[in-house]
Amino acid sequence: MGQKLTVVVTGSTGKQGGAVARGLLERGNKVRAVTRDPNSSQAKSLANAGATLVAASLEDTTAIKKALKERRGVHSVCPVSEIKGQRDRARSFVQ
Repeated sequence: MGQKLTVVVTGSTGKQGGAVARGLLERGNKVRAVTRDPNSSQAKSLANAGATLVAASLEDTTAIKKALKERRGVHSVCPVSEIKGQRDRARSFVQ
């Protein structure tokens, strides 16, 4: 198997982000799971599976920048309806 990755996953407690995070963990990769509520059952399940939880929203640029340090990839789930006109900010944190 190839190199192990460190991947930041936003939307990690949702269906798509959660599936990506679990898939990465099952393959032996490291996951930094960004969640607004680290105490949710979904977040706790990811932590129990080996993910590192990052308590942050996309608006928390300091926490997001910290989570992005020394990572190999990003999977970002950003529904436009939730960020209400903040698409540029959501895009900018991965640039």
